Amino acid sequence: MTRTVVVPLIGPQLDPEGVAETALPVALALARRTQASVLLVSVLELLVEATATGERRVLHAADALPASKSLQALREHTEQLIADRQAYLERVAASIADLPVTTQLQYGDPSAALLEQAAGLEAPVIVMASHARTGARRMLLGSVAFRVVRDAPCPVLIVPAQAAVAAPSTEPLLERVLVPLDGSALAEAALDTTLEVLGERYLDLHLVSVVEPLVRRSGWGAQEYDALARQFASEYLTGVAARLAERGLRVSWEIRAGSPERQIAEVARERRVDLIAMATHGRSGFGRYLFGSVAEGLAAVGTPPLLLVRPSPESLAARSSGASAANVASAGDASPPEVRRVSEVMSQPVISVERDATLDDVARLMLQHDIGCVPVVDADGRLVGIITESDFIGKGHGVPFAAYRSPQLFSQVSATEIERLYATGRSISAWQVMQRPVVTATEDEPVSIVAQRMLQHNVHRIPVVRAGVPVGIVTRRDLLKLIVPDG
Repeated sequence: MTRTVVVPLIGPQLDPEGVAETALPVALALARRTQASVLLVSVLELLVEATATGERRVLHAADALPASKSLQALREHTEQLIADRQAYLERVAASIADLPVTTQLQYGDPSAALLEQAAGLEAPVIVMASHARTGARRMLLGSVAFRVVRDAPCPVLIVPAQAAVAAPSTEPLLERVLVPLDGSALAEAALDTTLEVLGERYLDLHLVSVVEPLVRRSGWGAQEYDALARQFASEYLTGVAARLAERGLRVSWEIRAGSPERQIAEVARERRVDLIAMATHGRSGFGRYLFGSVAEGLAAVGTPPLLLVRPSPESLAARSSGASAANVASAGDASPPEVRRVSEVMSQPVISVERDATLDDVARLMLQHDIGCVPVVDADGRLVGIITESDFIGKGHGVPFAAYRSPQLFSQVSATEIERLYATGRSISAWQVMQRPVVTATEDEPVSIVAQRMLQHNVHRIPVVRAGVPVGIVTRRDLLKLIVPDG
C-alpha cells in the first residue's frame, strides 16, 4: 500500500501570514514516519468548462477583476495567477528533502477539488491547518475544512495554525498520542485506523474517557450515575489497554469527569502529547467526541494536531456485532470470581408486538404495563426491531408519545387536531418506526459485558434473546440496582 500525505496550500497572495504552511512540519513528520510520499495541492477558484474531448479548460478567475477591465486583461490576470501559484508550489516542493514530493494545481471549488483529489489516491491522509487569517478565510477551519472533514474518504489531520509560520528546528515525532474513547464501536474502530495511519512503531498511547455531567441525562441520581459510568469506563479501558499491550504498544489510560472538550484539552497539555486522534461522526457512548462539537472546539483553542478518522463500514460492523465486547470479556480474567449473569437481573415477562401493530397499539401497551420499550417480533416470535418513546416521532412522522401519556398537555389543541394525531397513530405500523438492527444480549452473558455494550451503543434497554426470541429485558435501572441496592 502506497500512502500519500496530501497538503492543501494557498499561496502568499491570499495567505500572507503563511497559515496554511503551518501544516507542513506535521505533514512531513507523518510522511517520514510512514515512508509516505507528499502531494502539495493548491486550488485556484477559477471557472472551468468541459471541452468536447472531456478536458477541462480554465475560463477566468471566480473573484474576477472589476468590470471596467477588458477581457484581455482578465485573461492575462488569470494566466498570471496560475503561473504564480504553480511557482509557489514548486518552491515549497524544492525545500523538502529526503521525501518524494509532487505538486498538483486544481481549479474550481476548493473542498470539491480536494475531495476529488483524495478519492483518486490509494491511501491518502489530508493534513491541513485549522484557523483562518485574513485572506485564508475559506481554505481553513470554515466551510472548506468542515466539508473536507465531513466528506473525506480518508483520515484528515487538522493542525492548529499560528499567527505566522516559524518552522521548528525539528519536526514533531508524532509518538505521544492521546485517544479519547467513549465506549462506542465508532471510537474504538477509529483507534484501529489511527494505528494504521501512524504505524505502531514507538507509539505511546494514552486513552481517556470523560464521564459527562448528569445534566445531559434524565432518570439518574448523580452518585449512582457517576459510580456506574466510572465502573463501566474502567472495565472498558482496561480491556482496550490490555489488547493494545499484547501487541507490544505502550499504553496508559485515565478517566476524567466534566466537559469532554475541556478535559481532553487538559490531558493533552499535561501529557504534552504530539497528537489527538478522534472519530469524526456518530453520537454514542458515554461521551460525544465528534467533529462539529468537541473536536471542532479543540481545534479552535489550539490543542495539538487532531487526527480525525472515519472508520470503514466493515470495521464498524465487526465492532457493533459484539466483537468489541467479547474482547473486553477476554481481557477481564482479573474480574471477581462471582460473575453476575444477565438471567439474574433481566425483567420478565416480555411484552411484544408484531410488525403490523399500530403505533396506537404500542403506546397503549407501554402505558398499560408501565414499560419504556416494546420489542417487535415476526410471525414466529423472533425479534426484528424495538420501539422506544423517542421512536414515535423519530423518523419525521408519527405522534408524540406525550399525546398518549399526558393528553392534558394538549388541552389548547382543537379536538379536530387531536383526533388527527390519534388517527395518524392508528395508521402507522410498528415496522415503519422501529429501530433495527437491535442490540441484544443472551441470558448467560456477564452483566458487566452487557452494561458496557449498553453504554457503547447509548441505549437504555437491551432485549435478551434465546434462539432469536425475546425472553427478557435488561435496563439501566436493573444495572443500577447492582451498585445501589434498594433500601
